[in-house]
Order: sequence, then structure tokens, then C-alpha cells
Amino acid sequence: MSKLLRLPFLLLALAAILMSCNTYRAERRVKKGIKLDKEGRGIEAIEQYKKAIKIKPDYAQAYFCLATSYYSELNYAEAIENFNKTIELNPEYRYAHQLLGMANISMKRR
Repeated sequence: MSKLLRLPFLLLALAAILMSCNTYRAERRVKKGIKLDKEGRGIEAIEQYKKAIKIKPDYAQAYFCLATSYYSELNYAEAIENFNKTIELNPEYRYAHQLLGMANISMKRR
């Protein structure tokens, strides 16, 4: 196979490696955020989730975690926005639908 024909395969392999690195980096941020949430450090957790989203903008789990942190901080408008984004990325995300409903109810009670 000539070098010219191998180039597209090498580029595809490199792209796959870079995408998996981004996924790993984003997952690490989410795990760190979850740990911070469990420690009651919601504001710091929110920053980790935002960093994960910046790394991998189509990562539904990061939006879901961000939304639940906002919900815990009683910031229902941000929670609703991020639950909606979670559902946009993954319409089958059952808990996002449930918590979106709860956030809407909570917001109306304020």
C-alpha cells in the first residue's frame, strides 16, 4: 500500500485516539465533580462538570450531573436548562425526565 493511501487510515486512527482521550478526561472531571458533590462542595462540583462539558460538549452524563448540582443549590432555572440539554443528547435518559419535572414544579413553588 502506498504512503498516500495509508494517510487517511492514519488520520482516522489519530482522530479515534484523540476522541477517546477527550472522553477519558471528561469522565475524570465528572467523577471528581461527583466526589465533590458527595462532600457537600456543590459549587466546586459545578465547575468540574462545566470543565467536562468544555472537553466533551456531547457528554450527556456531565450535563445531568451539572443539572443535579444546580438543583441541589436551588438554582432551578439552570437545572432545567441542563436537564433539557441532557434529554436533547440522550432522549432515553429516564432520570433526567423525572428530575426535569421536579425542577419545574419546584420553580413554580418559588
